[in-house]
Amino acid sequence: MYLDFSDVMENMVKVLMYAFIISFVIFTLYMNYNIGKAYCDFIGVPYNFCLSMISPGLALEVAILLSVLEFGILYYLFQKLKKIKIFNLLFEKINFLLKDDIYE
Repeated sequence: MYLDFSDVMENMVKVLMYAFIISFVIFTLYMNYNIGKAYCDFIGVPYNFCLSMISPGLALEVAILLSVLEFGILYYLFQKLKKIKIFNLLFEKINFLLKDDIYE
């Protein structure tokens, strides 16, 4: 009924990994928005310049496009790295740590 030390450490590793992933995504979005603002300043348009009626604004469009491009490249890179044996073992360890054993 009680948690062992290994269970507590496993939960701490899971929390730290999730926190790292979330902070990485937030930091990436923040940096991409700043790049979008710098691009708007460079070409001399306002940040909320809309190319169409439903557009979120030029700075946000640049941030969204850069984020999609970066995450797509990361996904492609991880798929290629999975074919290497050392990285495959590392990914299996990470998946084992992130696996939720509550429903099994």
